[in-house]
Amino acid sequence: MMAVGAALATVPLAAAGQASPEPSSGTVSSAATLVQLLKLDGVLDTMFRQLTPMMTAQIMAALTQAPNAPAATKTIVANPAMRAKAAAIMSEEIMKSLRKRYPEIAAATARQYAATLSEADLQAAIAFYQTPTGQRMIAAQPRLQAALSEQGKIIGAAAGAEAVPAAILRIDALPTTAAPTTPAKQ
Repeated sequence: MMAVGAALATVPLAAAGQASPEPSSGTVSSAATLVQLLKLDGVLDTMFRQLTPMMTAQIMAALTQAPNAPAATKTIVANPAMRAKAAAIMSEEIMKSLRKRYPEIAAATARQYAATLSEADLQAAIAFYQTPTGQRMIAAQPRLQAALSEQGKIIGAAAGAEAVPAAILRIDALPTTAAPTTPAKQ
C-alpha cells in the first residue's frame, strides 16, 4: 500500500476529451471495502504528522507578512518566546482540520481505486488484506512510512547538499545583464 497522497497523485487521468467509463456499483462497493480494510487513518496520521511542521512553518512565516493578519497574531508570532506556543497551536488546528477530512480522503481514494482497478483486482486485494499477512502489512504501514520518511530526509539532505553548490555554479555563470525572458512552459 502506498501513502494515499502518492497513490492519488500517480493515478493516470483519462485523456482530455475522453470520458472514462463509470465503474459498476459492485466495483465502487469493493473499492470502498478495500479502503476500509486498509485503515487509512493510521497512514494519514503518520503522513500528516510529518507534513504538518512544514505546513506550520510556512503559515507562520506568511502570518508575519500578511497585511490582513491581526496585529496581535503578528506580534505573538514575531516574539521568539511565544512563537513555539503559537506554532504548537497552529499544528494542532491543522491536524484537527485534516482529520475532519479523512472521510473525504477515503472516499476519493475509493473512487480512484474503482476507476483504476477491475472488480477482480479489488476482490483479490480484499482477499489478501483479510489474510493474517495482509493484516500485518496494514498494521506495519505507519511504521514503515515513518522509517521511509526518515530515510527520505537523509537522502534528500544529501541530494540538496550536492545540488545547491552545482546550481549556484551554473547560476553564477549566467550573464548578469541579459534581457529578461519568459519562463519555459513545462
